[in-house]
Amino acid sequence: MKPLRIAGLVLAGLFASSSTLLAQETSVVEKPHHLRYRFIDVGTLGGLDSIVPFSEPVLNSRGTFVANSDTATPDPFAPICFYSPNCLVNRAFKWEAGVITPLEPLGPGAESEAHAINERGVAAGMAQTGDLDAALQLPVAHAVIWRNGQVLDLGTLGGSFSGVLGINNADEAAGISFTNIPDPTNPGFPQMHSFVWTRGKIIDLGTLGGPFSFGGSINDMGQAGGISLTAPDPETGESQQRAYIWEKGKMHDLGTLGGTYSDGVGLNNKGQGIGTSTPPGDSELHTFLWDKGKMNDVGTLGGTFSAPSWLTDNGHISGMSTTAEDEALHGFLWRDGKMTDVGTLSADDCSVAYGLNSKDQVVGLSGATCHDGHAFLWENGSMVDLNELIPAGSALELVAAEHINDRGEIIGIGVPAGVARADAETKGHVFVLIPSEGDSSGLSTNETATQAVSAGDARSNKQRRAEARAAARQIMQSYFRMARSRPDFRTKMRLFVRP
Repeated sequence: MKPLRIAGLVLAGLFASSSTLLAQETSVVEKPHHLRYRFIDVGTLGGLDSIVPFSEPVLNSRGTFVANSDTATPDPFAPICFYSPNCLVNRAFKWEAGVITPLEPLGPGAESEAHAINERGVAAGMAQTGDLDAALQLPVAHAVIWRNGQVLDLGTLGGSFSGVLGINNADEAAGISFTNIPDPTNPGFPQMHSFVWTRGKIIDLGTLGGPFSFGGSINDMGQAGGISLTAPDPETGESQQRAYIWEKGKMHDLGTLGGTYSDGVGLNNKGQGIGTSTPPGDSELHTFLWDKGKMNDVGTLGGTFSAPSWLTDNGHISGMSTTAEDEALHGFLWRDGKMTDVGTLSADDCSVAYGLNSKDQVVGLSGATCHDGHAFLWENGSMVDLNELIPAGSALELVAAEHINDRGEIIGIGVPAGVARADAETKGHVFVLIPSEGDSSGLSTNETATQAVSAGDARSNKQRRAEARAAARQIMQSYFRMARSRPDFRTKMRLFVRP
């Protein structure tokens, strides 16, 4: 499962010691054979784009998933357009066996946003009522689940806004809500707290002493994960941010890797969790694995930064990390105490690993700067451009692969002809890839990509390295800004709603 982060979401090399879980493998690239895929352009609900949430599991083992789409209707609350970057009414939907089912809001003409689905096909997210909170100047929205063709309002913790970000297989939900308690650090706003909804009741998880908590991961054990501010320091008045796990009615502070900050927590069904934390000195940010009551430093690919994206039930992690001297940002797979650099597509300088399944198939994006690129699949030590494994002339150029289940089904975002890859967030379409019999042509992806680049890319190696370094540092800086400033609900919600 994904940590509460960022991608949007929606990213210890220099002092690695015997206590650090860092060890690196080198990916061996051969001439692999990959299955080809049946390609489906999911399209939109009449608007400009559709998008896959970067949040809790949105694709289940049966190939059913939830996503979100613009409609053709202008947002009635414009310019307060919370969901759609195009200021159109956004509608959640469920895709199952080729059938799209819109997931209704709580009021006519209002919006809905899906964030998770469980194995039973129960979807979860938030839905507007159609009202406006005049004091906060925000549309009223409530946490909801959609099951048996109905939308169920889970209510709030006393405020006008709540949302579900995760759901388990018992239909227990985790999310966030405004309370009716004033926030002394954010005048005019109420405190935001994490909640768990179970047995028809919404439970306020409270905080670690500060005025803010934010949660959304929940596993089949009933544990919930997230972040909270601690009680302010008596001398400085400053709170610190900590990752937490809530279980049996109590919120537990997971601490840090030696610094002052931790973020998370994405949980699996074994009680393990992932997130990020600063080591001593707060000058680096590393992925951690919470396991058996201990926070373990997963390390980096040689740089000062790593961040996780997914945790499987067998304890394997995908994510991104900077390489030596923070030269570039690469996706990684961590398993059995070793971090593997998944590399990039040939001639690319940046990659991000998003989704991961129990077979250690990794999906993500590879490109020149990580702001746009091509969707990839990494398996058995080799990365392939997914555009090479779909029928020629397909309706979309695949930009980012975001989730993969154990059947090898993949969902992500692509762009239609005439739309730049950089515009995938505003004019892209959700795609589905379903493995089919047979394999690719037998050419390694690297050979194919190299031929294309040698013919059309006139940039020098020095220029490309400089661009990759700048992109890596930009992503690192965005994480560090988050780590060093008080998290506010608008920032955090944006990481889920639009990565």
